[in-house]
Amino acid sequence: MNLIPFIVLIVSFLAIIKSADWLIDASSALALYLGISPLIVGLTVVAFGTSAPEASVNIIASFQKKSEIVIGNITGSNIINIGIVIGITSLIYTIKADWSVIRVDIPFAFISSAAFILLVVDGLSNKDGLILAILLFIYLNYLWLTSKSSRKKGNDLNRQSMDLIHILFYLVLGIIGLVISGYYIVDASVKIATLLGFSQAFIGLTVVAFGTSLPELITCLVACHKKNDDIAVGNIIGSNIFNILFVLSVSSLISPIAFSSHLIIDLAFMLLFTFLLFIFSYTHKKISRLEGFVLMMLYLFYFVFIYLRR
Repeated sequence: MNLIPFIVLIVSFLAIIKSADWLIDASSALALYLGISPLIVGLTVVAFGTSAPEASVNIIASFQKKSEIVIGNITGSNIINIGIVIGITSLIYTIKADWSVIRVDIPFAFISSAAFILLVVDGLSNKDGLILAILLFIYLNYLWLTSKSSRKKGNDLNRQSMDLIHILFYLVLGIIGLVISGYYIVDASVKIATLLGFSQAFIGLTVVAFGTSLPELITCLVACHKKNDDIAVGNIIGSNIFNILFVLSVSSLISPIAFSSHLIIDLAFMLLFTFLLFIFSYTHKKISRLEGFVLMMLYLFYFVFIYLRR
């Protein structure tokens, strides 16, 4: 058996951990420098950076007209982000949730998921992609207004002690590292899965989705380890929103995306996971270890289901 994909997988995994470490440190420093909350940075810069692997995979898949990979990657990635990433992280650390995330960002993630389902049932056309792009514009406008409000509150800053060039260097380096590492993780994973004879839809929902979600997982774990819960939560919620509103809108604008009816159950699971995240966050403004365990067990049930369906 060819061992090269396995070696590439291991090396890429080590690279993605270091890249996430750079990204979190730089993001925290950038938030302090700009005088905005780490949550805003998590919902934008970090979320966009960790969504880059999904974007690169889907753009390539769109040009190749592999619709099941396009839809399966985003659907599976969003499910994994909540079921596995939030599940594992909350089991280890217990994740605190900011009230604004519970009140606005998670509901917007739910609305984005519902809009995706309504639009995709007859395939994602160029017009559907435009609708998703408009929703993204609305969300980014909200974040911009929120960031302006947080700056007006006047945080205690000592900007002269911070080197913006240094911050931006490691921010860009971290994002590039995540993208490149994520690409090689996905490439190696697909090669391994293909050798084992799995279908395109199964690969998209699991192997590719997990590979492109590794940046979110590592980033979330590193953020919680560094006591930056806002970046961790913002990363996941922002990533799920960007996956749908940015990645899918770009993908559908490149090429209309056909829809396979058997994926409707997967979309329903995506909506269910997002709803549970809202309920769990709302109860005590945190995701407890028990709730993380529930999310992981639900994902295990989902994985068994799609494995048997393959």
